Amino acid sequence: MSGTPVGALFDPDYTAILCRCFMATSLLSGLLIVFCAMLSVRVDKSDRWAWGTVFVPLWLVDAVLLIWLVPMAFRPSFGRTEGAKTRRESKQQRRAREARRRGIAVTCYLVLCIVFQILIVLREDRHILWSAAAVFIPYWALEAINFINNGASALADIRDIPADDPATGVAMSGRERRMLQAAILVNAYWWWCIRVSLALLIVLKLDGQLATGWPTVFVPAYLATVRYLLLFLVAWLRLRAIDHAESRAQGKLENPAGHSMAVVFVPVFIVLSMLFCCTCCCAPCLFCLQHVPTDEMGENAARVVMVPFNRRITYAPLGSNVSTPTAVKV
Repeated sequence: MSGTPVGALFDPDYTAILCRCFMATSLLSGLLIVFCAMLSVRVDKSDRWAWGTVFVPLWLVDAVLLIWLVPMAFRPSFGRTEGAKTRRESKQQRRAREARRRGIAVTCYLVLCIVFQILIVLREDRHILWSAAAVFIPYWALEAINFINNGASALADIRDIPADDPATGVAMSGRERRMLQAAILVNAYWWWCIRVSLALLIVLKLDGQLATGWPTVFVPAYLATVRYLLLFLVAWLRLRAIDHAESRAQGKLENPAGHSMAVVFVPVFIVLSMLFCCTCCCAPCLFCLQHVPTDEMGENAARVVMVPFNRRITYAPLGSNVSTPTAVKV
C-alpha cells in the first residue's frame, strides 16, 4: 500500500507498531509452545528436570509482559482535546490519573502471577512444604481485586439504568428494574464464581480433602463451556431465524488413563503453532508485500513518499470547528 498514491494518505507510524506487535506475539507464542512441551515431558516423567527449569519459558513470558505492558499501561492515552485551555488541562490530568491507576493495576496483576508461579515451583521441588491453599494465596488476592473491580463496574452500570425503557419510552416498573439489576450482577460475577469455585475444588483435591476424581473437579469448567455453547447456539438461531423443538449443548472434558500429557496438549500446540506461524511468517510477509510497487504505477509509485499525520495538508470548510493538522508549505 505504501508504494501507491493512496499510501500517502496513511500514517507511516503504524509500521513500527505492527512490527513490534508481530515480534512480541511471535516471541510469546513461541515461549508458550516451549513451556507446554517441557511441561508435558516433565509430567510424563520422561525427564527429571527441576520444576524451576520447566518454568523458565513462562518466566521469560512474564519478563516480556513486564517490559512491554507495564510502560504501555502507565502511558496516558493521547486524544484530541478541543475547547478552552482549562478544559484541555483537566482532561489531560484525568487521563494521567487513569493511566496511573491502570499501570498500578497491571503491575499488581503481573507481580501476583509471578509470585504464584514461584510458589508452585518451590512446592513441587520440595523447597517448601506449604499446603495448596497457602500456595494459592496470590491467586486469592487476584480474585479479590477482580471482585472489587467487577462490583464497581456493576454498580456504575446499575446507576446508569434509565428510568424509561429505551425501546418503548415507557417508564420501567419496579420488577423490570430489579430484573435488569439482577442480570447486570449475574453478568458481572458469573465468570468470577466459575474461576473461584474451580480453584477451590483444585485446592481441595491437591490437599487430599476431596475424594472425587479429576473429571468431577472440572465441573465448573464444563458449566462455563456449556454456557458459551448455549450463547453461540442462541445467537445462531436468531441469525438463521429457524425454530427448533429441542436444542442441546454439551461440554465434555475427558483425560483417559494411559494418555500422555503430550497428547492432552495437542490442541494447545495446534493453536499456538498457528498463532506463531501467522505472526512470525505470514503477516510480516503480507505486510512487506505492501511496499512493492504495482505494475501499473511503475517507478512513479515507488517514489511516492508517505507523509506523517502532523505534516499533511487537510481541508476544512470556513467557520468549522474541526481540529486539523498544521498545513505545510510546499
